[in-house]
Amino acid sequence: MLSPSASLCSAPGVPLNASNMIIARALRITLRCQLLVAAVWMATVVLHEIEIGGEWLPLQTKTWMLLIAWNVLFQLAFYVTVNHYRQQPLLPRSLPNDAWWNGWVYALSFISAGGALLVVYDFAILRGYGFATSVAAIRVEEAIATARGLRGGSPISGLGRLMIPAMVPAFMIATIRWKQLSADARFILTVSAFITLGEQIFFEGGRFFIATVATTILVCYFAAPGRAFNPKRKRRLPVVRMAIGGAFLLSFFSYVFMDRVLDRGDFFWSAYLGLVKDFTIYVDPEITGRFEGPMGGIWFSVSMFWIYITHPLNELDTLVTTTSAFFSHAGGLYQVPHMAPIASLVFGVDLEYDLAVNLPNVGTYLTFYGANYVDFGHFGAMSSALILGVLTARGMMGFSVGRLDALSIIGPPMLIIALFTPIVSLVTTLWPSMLWAIAVGATFRGDPRHTE
Repeated sequence: MLSPSASLCSAPGVPLNASNMIIARALRITLRCQLLVAAVWMATVVLHEIEIGGEWLPLQTKTWMLLIAWNVLFQLAFYVTVNHYRQQPLLPRSLPNDAWWNGWVYALSFISAGGALLVVYDFAILRGYGFATSVAAIRVEEAIATARGLRGGSPISGLGRLMIPAMVPAFMIATIRWKQLSADARFILTVSAFITLGEQIFFEGGRFFIATVATTILVCYFAAPGRAFNPKRKRRLPVVRMAIGGAFLLSFFSYVFMDRVLDRGDFFWSAYLGLVKDFTIYVDPEITGRFEGPMGGIWFSVSMFWIYITHPLNELDTLVTTTSAFFSHAGGLYQVPHMAPIASLVFGVDLEYDLAVNLPNVGTYLTFYGANYVDFGHFGAMSSALILGVLTARGMMGFSVGRLDALSIIGPPMLIIALFTPIVSLVTTLWPSMLWAIAVGATFRGDPRHTE
């Protein structure tokens, strides 16, 4: 409900009642986003305590206090921001003409596809992997080469990885205005999506990128008001499409897990024990016994899902309680590693952050708090809760009323980052996406002719 003091002014071209109904709807959506983030954290903690793939050692009190404090700060910042816009609501803005939407879909699609082709060129041609080497073998070879100091970051791949995330705002725009896009724009977006998807699957195994694109599409579908807002018409849940998409993602992730093991000629049980040997977890022989037989692959995939979701809490616990004497903060390069190879190319300065020296386990996730702790320490990690809370609330509030300015269009990516905070920092994946989205928002101009 809007407060009596809320502004009842109408945006140009938008009827008074419709404007206020859009604002009320945006408030409801934004508050539901806040509850959703809290629910994800609670679900992660519950899963952590269920012995699906083993029994985690208890977290130390210090770690629990840090996580609780971070969540309290995030929820407080989110609520205060929403309350501010309840009193002084963001007014709906009319949408640009169709040429604006088509133009940005063209541009972002070409940028993303170009970035994917750069990465393919670097891995397939320059590094000599070709097109027949499995992604599991590529990842192993790259990890070994990096650990031996034989290979640093590549400027070509670095540039490509800055361009690929343009796919996220491209799909945001397409989700909002799919029916109004030209046939050519839809075709270019589809071709670009297949090129990017192929690069992610065959060269990088980009699980998180694919998951974030899918989740962003869902957020945009439910949050953005339609072309002709009708407060009596509720947007139906696309059950069939969501089920198909969810089944595809789960099947893809399971395939990646199993393919890495089978490609090495390994057993599921030995691969699992090899993965968790450095974790603070006890795996009962009964659990690994499930990995044998016709259902072994399914049990292995389920356990791997569980490990990926729950291990960041214990990795954070290890990080903040047993920090190495050689540990140094990354100053942002842990979450934004793309800058290191580019800086090396442009300025001749080596800014690579040595993960092997600084972190207890390389290649694991540390939660959003842990990633910011590695970059900026405890003060920076706690400050990230306030920044994320404010920007997510402001972004989703603006996006849900139909605004596409720079602070509003980053709302969905910020929400995705917030939803994954118990597991990982998606800043690494999504910060280039937000830069491309901000570029789109900088050109946003309302057109009263398109508000009805």
